[in-house]
Amino acid sequence: MPASKFERTMTWMPALTVRAAVMAMLASLLGGCEPDNQCVGGQYRCDGDVAMNCTNLAGRHKDYDVWYATECGAGKCKLDTTTNAAFCARDAAPEPRCDEQRRGFCDGTTLTSCREGYVVATKDCATTDPDPKVCVPLGSADVGPHPLDALCASATEPSSLCRASSTSDTCDGDEVVVCQHGYEIARVPCGAGLTCRNFGVCST
Repeated sequence: MPASKFERTMTWMPALTVRAAVMAMLASLLGGCEPDNQCVGGQYRCDGDVAMNCTNLAGRHKDYDVWYATECGAGKCKLDTTTNAAFCARDAAPEPRCDEQRRGFCDGTTLTSCREGYVVATKDCATTDPDPKVCVPLGSADVGPHPLDALCASATEPSSLCRASSTSDTCDGDEVVVCQHGYEIARVPCGAGLTCRNFGVCST
């Protein structure tokens, strides 16, 4: 016997309903995978000895802000009101040589990096890289209006190659000379079949 109009309606209506329900459930599940915002972008604080910074992450469907926590150690969580961030100092006490006008200084061959009056890192220029370096203090002529700093360089004097280059890197034969503030800080061979060309780029 042929199906009535009512029976035919009942056979395809549930299929549409189930399909819509499945789509709604998938949308709900996908949306539910995204975490809620934990903070407001730009917020920062010390939670005891933990540096807390509100970080924006890219989700599958939306961006969201979460707290990024770093354990600093007793008394070592500090606040940087210039860059609006919490950070970990190497020591709990401030370093007198890390004043507001200095981001780094040399202590022999050791490069000391500063932040808000505190030491945040040190490295020995003579042993950190395969090629021994020296620690060079930078003056106002090197950094301009920025706070004074220091760097690990191949020599205590500026490089004539770096000074002559209008870019940060240049060439010396088939080697890339990596420059910073007019000083040579590294050399990278181009390798077989490659030639160092303008702007310190290796190419065929």
